[in-house]
Amino acid sequence: MRADRFSPLDPERAAYLLNWVQQFEPDWVLVLPYVPNDKRAGWLALLAFAAEVIGAPARVSNPSLGAIRLQWWREVLEEVFAGVPRQHPVSEALALTLRQQAELRPHLEGMIDGLEPFMVFGDDHDCDAARHQRRPVYGNLADALGGWAESPSGGDGLLLHALARTAPDPKAVPSAEGPEALAKRFSRALAANPSLEKELAKAITAYRQDQSGKLPLPALPLRLITAGQEGSLHHISMPLRQRTALFFGVLRGRV
Repeated sequence: MRADRFSPLDPERAAYLLNWVQQFEPDWVLVLPYVPNDKRAGWLALLAFAAEVIGAPARVSNPSLGAIRLQWWREVLEEVFAGVPRQHPVSEALALTLRQQAELRPHLEGMIDGLEPFMVFGDDHDCDAARHQRRPVYGNLADALGGWAESPSGGDGLLLHALARTAPDPKAVPSAEGPEALAKRFSRALAANPSLEKELAKAITAYRQDQSGKLPLPALPLRLITAGQEGSLHHISMPLRQRTALFFGVLRGRV
């Protein structure tokens, strides 16, 4: 999406945030054209914040550094909502778009708090446990996105999408110090227990049935995940431009 369509963010700042979000989760970018024009900049700021904090466990080498990084983001939020943001692209974008929306702050702080279990060693023993541990992170993100765009949050939609985007990896050994990417932990679990994919496919099917086939705005990335009756998952993988066209077709009912 063009970087000049995120007012009040200037195109240079918007381009930086778009690139950052796309590096972390390309499917999130596909939803932006469907966000109301006056809400799009704030939505992008929220996604960029999510990319920063959800990616934090993978960017530190030990729990102490992880605690420092999470505290840094708590202080960023305090400054943003006090009207004195520090010089950081995400902090400045949040201040420009969401500073007056104090009701969103608990969701952003909840995301940070939800990442603390991933700063120490842990395993995903089953699909329900994986969902439970990640729900404070992705659930708060969904609530913030939905609240800002005046749309239902979609509940577990973003969470299920994140899990479904994870591929089994028998080489995903845990870090000796503990912190690791959220996806890496689930990759290790999928490799050790293939039945988790069937559990996840069942959860996605049940979620879609509960939503009556029409996913709320924050949950739209889940459209690119298919759950077969045999309990297998398939993620539509193709260049961004082709995925964008397919995504548009899915939403229009032409695919």
